[in-house]
Amino acid sequence: LVAVQMTSSGVASTLMALSPIIILLPAWLWQKQKITKFEIAGAITSVIGVTERGGQPWYFLDDGLYGTFSGVIFDQWDFKLISFKEGDERVAATFAGPSCDSLDIMFRGRMTVPLEVGDLLLVPSCGAYTSASATTFNGFSKAQFVVWEEVNA
Repeated sequence: LVAVQMTSSGVASTLMALSPIIILLPAWLWQKQKITKFEIAGAITSVIGVTERGGQPWYFLDDGLYGTFSGVIFDQWDFKLISFKEGDERVAATFAGPSCDSLDIMFRGRMTVPLEVGDLLLVPSCGAYTSASATTFNGFSKAQFVVWEEVNA
């Protein structure tokens, strides 16, 4: 089961078709993630806004605490954010959701490569309850799902 948030850049349909490969393979190869059948729910989210506050970059994502990242509140889940960008520079950044609600902040001081609007982030191992506690608060849609199942005959 894989959750993919729609992006405004028009790549969502392609990502949805490739999401099992995009999420699991990089997590296994580069991040040395142990992948089991219980940990295959992941997401891809995009940066939809960038600003600076208090000398720190703030990245606004197209998904937040009211969606896939609800586990931050309900389960104290520490989601990994993996950028597809390369580079040695790292900055401490704040990651917030799209709702403009003051609660919709997932991470503060999270180290990352500098990001820009349109950059994609891989979120492996989201857990099964990300959609159960997601809402349509403030008119935002829940993440779309792609179900991928390999059947052995």
